[in-house]
Amino acid sequence: IERRAFLAQMVQDDVLSVFGIMTKEIRVGRVTSADSNCAVNTLALDVSASAGSSYSVTYALNTTTGIVERQTGGNTFYISSSDVVFNSLVFCISNSGLDNQPTRVTILANVSNRIGQPMTMKVQATLTPRDITDELLN
Repeated sequence: IERRAFLAQMVQDDVLSVFGIMTKEIRVGRVTSADSNCAVNTLALDVSASAGSSYSVTYALNTTTGIVERQTGGNTFYISSSDVVFNSLVFCISNSGLDNQPTRVTILANVSNRIGQPMTMKVQATLTPRDITDELLN
């Protein structure tokens, strides 16, 4: 039982790390991906940086390796560890157009451990970006 609890903690720690990185940039960014019906596995953002500048970021699942990737500035970074495999990563995007509603992003993930006794977790998070500039202009 103790070993299974350790494996569950390992999966949970990795998922929380990945979700933490993504949610931070979603909250301070502007979603550039169109509305989806929970059918997209990439998320594109323009993230505000200091002094009024911004940078583009795309999150995607590498389905070959099961690792979540963060792409920015022509570079790809792995943000999940090799100890777990993301079996699926889906983004549900709503209200991304000019409709007087805040954009809402739901992240759905199915994650398993790569070592030890097999264990799978389903995790989700829903959040809205803080940038409502486009909504106020409508």
